[in-house]
Amino acid sequence: MSPFSDRVVPMPELRAARILIVDDQVIIRRQLEIILGKHYLVTAVSSGADALLHCEHESTDLILMDAHMPEMDGLETCLRLKKDSRWKTIPVVFVTARTEPELEIECWNVGANDFISKPVHAQTLLRRVKAQLTLKSQADNLRQLDFLDAGTGVYARRYFDQQLPRYVRHAKRTATPLALLLVRSDYLKAYTYRYGQVAGEKWLHEAARSIKSVLRRPWDFVARYATDKFVCLLPDTNLSGAEKVAANLIQDLQEQTEDVTEESVRGSLSVSVGIVAGPVNAENDADDLLQLAKVQLCKAKRSGRNMYCSASYQADPD
Repeated sequence: MSPFSDRVVPMPELRAARILIVDDQVIIRRQLEIILGKHYLVTAVSSGADALLHCEHESTDLILMDAHMPEMDGLETCLRLKKDSRWKTIPVVFVTARTEPELEIECWNVGANDFISKPVHAQTLLRRVKAQLTLKSQADNLRQLDFLDAGTGVYARRYFDQQLPRYVRHAKRTATPLALLLVRSDYLKAYTYRYGQVAGEKWLHEAARSIKSVLRRPWDFVARYATDKFVCLLPDTNLSGAEKVAANLIQDLQEQTEDVTEESVRGSLSVSVGIVAGPVNAENDADDLLQLAKVQLCKAKRSGRNMYCSASYQADPD
């Protein structure tokens, strides 16, 4: 499951929603799991600290939480979630035996999305959960539109700029490799000049489609980096794996142009790819990864185009 809980990935259906139950009482956790487990993917933890740890590593669509728990209570946990840009869009529904108006006000003030009293009525719980998940899915869809590049349908540069540091932090924290690919059209400017702007935009759209088709995991990331350039982030991917992705992409584009008889057109529909991959150490930052990938992309261009060049993060770019 994706470790990037702040990624804008709308749920294809509500049944795929991931719900986190946070309550220090075993019997309550079990009751909620029984009610919701038939409809959603449910995880239960016993403390606010465990809830934050879970969100750190697992994607979460909704949190059901008791307001009063030992050590870090639900109010403090909710406040921390809502202050963190990674988790602030996760709906938090408080489930508590206390019903005084003052507590409800406290819950709203820390960012609660709804409030359910114990003992829980199954149908009430299911309806409230479905309503919150529907609202979240709608909001995610709207945010995704804001972050998408209109011409190609992949993410826009501004969203990539937000995501890259988070992918780097995740790779450092989990000690897993991260791959970054820069993909650039070999002759888009000349192709557009000869065949027109519409043809050039169509080529970019097809290139984006090819990239998405070879990135098979839901947490792989692609964005339009510049007019004729795309960037991909592949978590938990070593250099060999990244090279296979690049080779598949180049082959996929070549297969698209097999029916093109004019050699100049066929050559115009190729890409060059610069790859860097490997464990991200403490000295690496987001800018380092981008600069290393740009060096490899230049090498691919100088070496004849329609190919990839690659290096590990620790390698000397020269």
